Amino acid sequence: FLIDHTKVAVSSQLDISPAMASLTTSTPTITLSAAQLILASALHAANLQSTEMNVSIVDPSCNEVLFARMNSAKITSIDVARSKAFTSAGHKAPTRKFSSYAGVTGPAFGLHVSNNCRFSIIPGGYPITDKNGVLYGAIGVSGGTPDQDEEVAKAGVEAFRLALEKGGGNKSKL
Repeated sequence: FLIDHTKVAVSSQLDISPAMASLTTSTPTITLSAAQLILASALHAANLQSTEMNVSIVDPSCNEVLFARMNSAKITSIDVARSKAFTSAGHKAPTRKFSSYAGVTGPAFGLHVSNNCRFSIIPGGYPITDKNGVLYGAIGVSGGTPDQDEEVAKAGVEAFRLALEKGGGNKSKL
């Protein structure tokens, strides 16, 4: 297709209000170091439960930053952990929120097959946020019961929040 350059406005002639001036955003995200801290805390919690887990940590855009599979964790739980992290980051909410809403008797039944079947309605996905609710990523855990998975995910998030409060607030280092 062709562009009629005589009808294209020159940027210097545009009236851009201050509200329109910002053309990009800055999204806070976890670093690899932060993901490693979260993972270490999650694996410690899994060891306390004597449960072998798969753990996936993603950034706010749902891209995986770090993944770990404990020695005897179920192979079939790898994708489940990744789906939980994907769902939690994508919706900025724990996956437990969707259990009844998108479950068999819920009004959104079938939602779990959206996003190429990556939408998880099983507890164990948790957003990684600071105390003000700013999203930095999400964690997905699978290998135990849904309650065990969620407990391990929360342990990872809590470690991140504590690190931020104890001076890890320098976001370039965490």
